[in-house]
Amino acid sequence: MIKALIIKSLKFLSGLKKVSGKQQIFVFRCDELGDFILWLGAAKILREYYPADKYHITLVSKPVNRQLAELCPYWDEVWDFDQRQYQHNRIYRLKAILKLMRADMVINPVLNRSLLIDNFIGYSNAPARIGVDVKYNEVCHHPKAAIAAGNLNYTRLVRLDLSKHVIDINFDFAAALTGVRQTPSPDALTFIPDRKNDVQDYFMVVPGAGSHARRWPPADFAEIIDFVQKQRPDLKALICGTREEFELGEKVRSAAGNPDRIINYCGKSDLIELVNIVKNAKFILSNDCAALHIAACFGVRSVGILGGAHVGLFFPYPANSNVKSIAVFVPKECFNCHWYCFRHPEEQTPYPCIEQIGVPEVRDAVCELLKAIE
Repeated sequence: MIKALIIKSLKFLSGLKKVSGKQQIFVFRCDELGDFILWLGAAKILREYYPADKYHITLVSKPVNRQLAELCPYWDEVWDFDQRQYQHNRIYRLKAILKLMRADMVINPVLNRSLLIDNFIGYSNAPARIGVDVKYNEVCHHPKAAIAAGNLNYTRLVRLDLSKHVIDINFDFAAALTGVRQTPSPDALTFIPDRKNDVQDYFMVVPGAGSHARRWPPADFAEIIDFVQKQRPDLKALICGTREEFELGEKVRSAAGNPDRIINYCGKSDLIELVNIVKNAKFILSNDCAALHIAACFGVRSVGILGGAHVGLFFPYPANSNVKSIAVFVPKECFNCHWYCFRHPEEQTPYPCIEQIGVPEVRDAVCELLKAIE
């Protein structure tokens, strides 16, 4: 009731319902880079179904994804939506609501929906507000009450088979909206321009992850680097990550036996350069993060160190996908916990499912990969 009154009181302020007479579609992808990349193939289907001569598509995304999003041809506008500002800055929140009130349709294909985004979408009052029907504890651990409250902000919720890989789920969602069913494919970054990299003959190492708890220990990464360089002395190790992960990169580098053949590149590349670094690497050694999905787009071989939160949803890829990746994990009865780990009391240590992955298991996977690239 209160939300309805607020919407009515704001309608007179929002005189921007149409832009050039086109229908306004707002598509929300306010999640992480890896999720964004995995969705791009489905985004192409939406653009084809809602062509630019009739529809103005605005992508609502995190500022961190802007550089990639601006190059993507599947929308007309990129809106950097700052969730923190929306929560704490009333002026920002008012302007954001007024902007979203232009919408004729709002699409939220995100599986791990947040109540904040759900409520924001409700303020649009668009005739069509479409999201994914996610039940409690399927792909996230949100309280049932929060999911139920969020559902009220949509005019349609699409029920999907969430036991599939997320690329297949994304294509299923697009098919539900458009009636167009295409074969899922991970090669969604072909629009990225080529950039030359000064480093040649390297393998890429990504020791960072979304949190400290999702990281395999730096010393273990260093041991694998030593193993690779003994087998392939012609290869340098290029450590990549964010600016905040530079110190982590230094820990890996200093723990290795020959740090002179290791380059800490954390924080030294923008997003487009990072994509090209992955594209030109001999192979990738990484925690479960966006680098593995970028590698999949370009057919680059990879070894991914996998926790148990979402096994099969993001990684590993299905056997029939032709993605050249090896997932290393130790099966446990508590898998698919969505990072809601009841066995992890300390924030600065890895989750048990990651900590129990030993160097020998990763070394065996890397050894298999090295034989394939000889």
